[in-house]
Amino acid sequence: MSNFETSVLYGGTTINYGVIFSARKTLGIQVYPDGKVIVRAPNKTDVKVIYNRVKQKSAWIIKQQNTFKSNLVLSTKKTYLSGENHYYLGQSYPLTIRDALKEKISLSERQFKIETRKPDDADHIKKRLRMWYRREAERIFTERYNDCIQSAFKIGIEHDLGINVRVMSKRWGSCSKRGKIILSLNLIATPIVCIDHVILHELCHLKEFNHSAKFYQLLRTLEPDWKQKSTQLDMMGNVYCV
Repeated sequence: MSNFETSVLYGGTTINYGVIFSARKTLGIQVYPDGKVIVRAPNKTDVKVIYNRVKQKSAWIIKQQNTFKSNLVLSTKKTYLSGENHYYLGQSYPLTIRDALKEKISLSERQFKIETRKPDDADHIKKRLRMWYRREAERIFTERYNDCIQSAFKIGIEHDLGINVRVMSKRWGSCSKRGKIILSLNLIATPIVCIDHVILHELCHLKEFNHSAKFYQLLRTLEPDWKQKSTQLDMMGNVYCV
């Protein structure tokens, strides 16, 4: 069954949503930061079943969209004030900045808590937050790289140079002809599945240094649902961690 886009009317609100079929067992609904709604359904799922599920979840979908509208800052220009939302691994967390003698940043299920000697200094808060993100990026990216390289090895792709982290505003990652893989610091703002997707994408360039049909065939071998992950990543294209 082919993927498609349609809509459902809930009260006076029209909810547009896309449907993606795949070899999965359950039906799931995702609302992305830009408000887009994607339904992922098992192959051969009746369209009426999908429609009814979206209808049933309409109130929740609208609530999620409104939350993103009010909380998410889709810009590199941030204020670094208490209450501003910042992303980490696909989740949004508000900043809580407090005056303290010692510098400390901690993350809970509800907030980024920043204790600092300079609570009103936006540049200082940005610097501290970027340092925290970089440490997390180096840790998480290395963990995911080690996992991805094992999958790549099974199809003949070898790499032992690790990854590098840089601030990149227009790209999620890159791979040089010498095999140097660079990941954008902003990637730490996206879900783990998106991080894996970028790493696998760059690893495939070790065999196919292009975006030819052979490259995508190779990527599909490692990641059968790469198009879905790519779409998810595109939807977060304007989300920056710092």
